[in-house]
Amino acid sequence: MTRPLHFFGKIFPGLSGVSFVMGLLLCYWKFVRGAQTFTEHGPLALLAPVLMLTGIHFLAIGLASEILTRTYFELQKKQIYCVRKVCRQGLAIKSPFPANSKSRDTSNYLMKSF
Repeated sequence: MTRPLHFFGKIFPGLSGVSFVMGLLLCYWKFVRGAQTFTEHGPLALLAPVLMLTGIHFLAIGLASEILTRTYFELQKKQIYCVRKVCRQGLAIKSPFPANSKSRDTSNYLMKSF
């Protein structure tokens, strides 16, 4: 997996969104209905900040993993991926490099990652 932030970053908005909705619901129950938050909804009141912190941790793990992945590929002087064959309208254009060649310069034939 060359883009860990794409994976872990998608979990963050989900957890944070659920936590935000729980917080709004707890505020509604507290201020509009006058309910005792911790006595009536104790587990929900504790779950909301835990979900928010968990989402932030997932985002931090994704960011750290992204930095480590990029550092690994740059230090090894490896490309993230190389295109062997490009297919356009049913025509296959083969790469000028053999598939098992280890000492090849692929700088002109790489797709740049965004």
